[in-house]
Amino acid sequence: MKILTLDVSLNSTGFCFYDNKSKNKINFGVIENEKIENENLKFFYKSRNVLFNVREILKKYTPDVIVIEGVLFFLKGNVFVEIVSINYMVRQLILEEYNKLQTLIITPPTVFKKLFLKGNAKKKELTEKVLKQFDLKIDKEKYKKEDDICDAIMFLYCFLTKKEELLAKSIVINKIEKKENEILIKEDELILENDFNTY
Repeated sequence: MKILTLDVSLNSTGFCFYDNKSKNKINFGVIENEKIENENLKFFYKSRNVLFNVREILKKYTPDVIVIEGVLFFLKGNVFVEIVSINYMVRQLILEEYNKLQTLIITPPTVFKKLFLKGNAKKKELTEKVLKQFDLKIDKEKYKKEDDICDAIMFLYCFLTKKEELLAKSIVINKIEKKENEILIKEDELILENDFNTY
C-alpha cells in the first residue's frame, strides 16, 4: 500500500509518502510558495501553485491512500478563510480527478490522541516523538519550516499505527457519490426601451 499524507496550507504544504514495499524509506518535502506582494492577487497565485504541485506529487507517487489534515475552526480572520479555501480546493481536486483513491480527512486532535499524548501536548513534543519513531532528520537549512513536514509525518504515523480506528472516525471523501454535472442556470431577458448607452 502506498500512502500520501498532506498538511495543506497556502504558504507551505507539507507532504509525506510511504510505500510498505520499501519498509525503510519515507519521502517527504514541502510545496513552498514565494511571497506575493500584491494582496489582491496573493490567494489566486498561491492556490494555483498549490493545486499544480499537488497534482505533480500525485502523478509522481501514485498513492493508494491520501490522508489530509482537516480544518481547525478556531482560526480567525483571513488565515481561516485562506486555509479553509485551499483545503477544500485540494479536496475537490482529489474528488474530481482521483476519486478512486481512498482519501481520509483527519483533524489534529484525533492525531494527538492516537499518538498517546495529552490533547494539549505541545507541538514540539509531537514532533520529537514522530521523528524519533522514524529515526528521521530534517535539514533545517533546506526547508524554511519543518512544522508542515512534521505534521504530514504525524498523519502517516497515525495511519500506520491506528488505521482501523482512524478509518472509523475520519471523513472518507471518495465515498461521496459522484454525480454528473448539472446545468443549474436560470435566466431571463429584458427588452430595453432605449439603447443601453443612454442610461
